[in-house]
Amino acid sequence: DVSLDDLVHQLVEDRSLEALEFLTGSRNEDVLEELVIAAGRILGDDQQDDADDEIVDTIRQRLIEVKATGPLIDALGIDNDPVTQEFAMGCLAEIGDMVALDPLIKILEEGSPELKTVAASQLALLTNYDHGPDAKKWREWNLRRIDGLQEQALEDAEENARRLNLRLKGTHVTEDQDPQH
Repeated sequence: DVSLDDLVHQLVEDRSLEALEFLTGSRNEDVLEELVIAAGRILGDDQQDDADDEIVDTIRQRLIEVKATGPLIDALGIDNDPVTQEFAMGCLAEIGDMVALDPLIKILEEGSPELKTVAASQLALLTNYDHGPDAKKWREWNLRRIDGLQEQALEDAEENARRLNLRLKGTHVTEDQDPQH
């Protein structure tokens, strides 16, 4: 029986494809977290080659496929190395989950100049907007986005209530029909 640490060691040190296959076959949060760190360690290796790129790409694809936002956001922690943080930011932008906004904005506020540049470009990829490395503008944009989502949810709820009320009264309403006209 092989431990998680042993498998990660085999993957990072020996570039074991068996270990890679086993680890990427899991949805376990701890395993996914270790995969993020392993990718960072492989990317940070000075002796990196094409096989390493394939391993890292396999890890990236798996993390994106299972939408591993939790382990990826955890990897953004200030105590992690910049290579791992950069890898995690790229995966988060590809996943496209807006839950990554706040952690990426936090890097704009607290990260190194290099990480701030990466965070700004990943935020632009994630949102299709570009406020550069200006954390304040990103925070304001995010607040407007959240307000808009809340307003839309309220409008949707009111519309659903109106439709239900009309149905209860016996009036059939289709999606594109407005009975008021």
